[in-house]
Amino acid sequence: MGAGAEIVTVEVGSTVTKAIAFDGATILGRATALTTPDDISVCVLEALAELEGSSGVRAEEAGAFYATSSAAGGLRMTVHGLTRDLTARAAEEASLGAGANVKQITAGRLSERDLKKLEAASPNLVMLAGGVEHGEEGVVLGNARLLAVADYDAPTVFAGNVVLRDEVREAFERAGRELHVVDNVYPRFDELNVAPVRALIQKLFAERLVLAPGMDELRRLAGGKVLPVPGACLVAAETLAEEVGDLLVVDVGGATTDVHSVIDTPSPGNVDAQVRSRRTVEGDLGLFVSAESVWAAMDREGCPAPLAAIPATDEEKALSRELAARAVELALLRHAGRVVPGALLADGSAPVRGRDLRSVKLVVGTGGGLAALEGGLDRLEAAMAAHRREALLPGRDVEVRRDSDYVFSACGAFAKDRPELARELMRASIDREGRK
Repeated sequence: MGAGAEIVTVEVGSTVTKAIAFDGATILGRATALTTPDDISVCVLEALAELEGSSGVRAEEAGAFYATSSAAGGLRMTVHGLTRDLTARAAEEASLGAGANVKQITAGRLSERDLKKLEAASPNLVMLAGGVEHGEEGVVLGNARLLAVADYDAPTVFAGNVVLRDEVREAFERAGRELHVVDNVYPRFDELNVAPVRALIQKLFAERLVLAPGMDELRRLAGGKVLPVPGACLVAAETLAEEVGDLLVVDVGGATTDVHSVIDTPSPGNVDAQVRSRRTVEGDLGLFVSAESVWAAMDREGCPAPLAAIPATDEEKALSRELAARAVELALLRHAGRVVPGALLADGSAPVRGRDLRSVKLVVGTGGGLAALEGGLDRLEAAMAAHRREALLPGRDVEVRRDSDYVFSACGAFAKDRPELARELMRASIDREGRK
């Protein structure tokens, strides 16, 4: 008879698949397997078999089973707005926050070149935004009519000017194309409304868009509900921030480095509208799949071997640490905002643009590059210290912690159902003594 587990989670990452069993706030066991993109059921069943062998936990006997995935490139999206700094950025924020991998962003009237790039991106989902409520109509409606007949096989989400809904629906119905309509992502100037479209994107991902070979087995175990891995990590950050306040989570993986921030403190003098929670994903900053581009960003040629999805030898770990240091530095700089040079507000202060992280007092490192390798916290601290003068990064009094139990993304999978348990597990993970 296997050991009883209250919750089992499986995360199918781009390089590694992880399974964890929980009995309340106790971790009963964990297991890993290399992700097999040609049939992910192989790595899922391998990880679950290892979990059962090491802990006695049978996944199918657990009280609840949760699954997340970024296999097969995760959720590939293109987003199309009216202006780059307003509606296109709002649509991008919503997409990234939902856990999408955004392959294309356009602003203004779609060109033939834009449409060719969209078709080449082979998206799982397309989002059309644009026009504040009762604002611009011509460009947005024209884009809707172009998308309705474009050569891509994916649903489209319309999150734009409310007065255009009927005409946009008509264009897609006439073309026999699937359309989902949701609240405007940028209803008024300086207001971002990302929550409704994020929820819809995750719903579509869970129900329709998990297309990796072998995904049926994972969906069967999870009762049909599979979340994007990055979206789960952002949910984890939002859940913990409800207790600890403004928070930054940096997740270094094999294919990407993701930065998640949850900010409730107003940013004085910010000329950009802000959302409470924001995620940026850097597809060129990873320790395995995209290691070559990280190495190139270090002004070096020929990334040395060996590269390993799960570093084991001293040489492999040393290389991963070096790559992680640069990945963290670049990802933080891309996520953080800046002071606008040469400008002053009426009160004499300098305006800022972008994400203001100066109110953050807690930074958490997770992912294989920060949670599982020695020196992860040192890399985070060094990156922030080196760039505080140029970017709106947390101050010197920030507390930097490690997700020592490597549970943040797993907790995000069930945080909406069990928020108190998720917070308890995350607090225990970052409060544990010792550094690696």
